[in-house]
Amino acid sequence: MKYYPFKKPTEKQLKYAKYLQTFVQDDKDLTEMNKEEVINYIDSIKNEAKDVISELMSHTDVVW
Repeated sequence: MKYYPFKKPTEKQLKYAKYLQTFVQDDKDLTEMNKEEVINYIDSIKNEAKDVISELMSHTDVVW
């Protein structure tokens, strides 16, 4: 499937989606998604990833 440039996701969007994927352990292939699909995917996993991040941060000790 060929995408026009305005439908292609930006590198920043892809990096952010991959970053969120590391926390929710999802291995969905982002290369086949268009811009709208990537935006919807980010929105769908963002809250779960933020919960995992905050849980991880609550278990870290700050050592001075």
